[in-house]
Amino acid sequence: MSAKKHHRAGLSLVEILCVMSIIAILLALSLGPITKAFIHAKKVIHQIGSN
Repeated sequence: MSAKKHHRAGLSLVEILCVMSIIAILLALSLGPITKAFIHAKKVIHQIGSN
């Protein structure tokens, strides 16, 4: 019974690409609401400043 011990030092290229694609998708999905909130905040600040 020879059990192979398989130790990996790091991540494989496929795993890194999967993580990067997931992060890119999450950033793309959150960019729209963040931009809208930023524009809305600028409008509110401008209204407060003009009063």
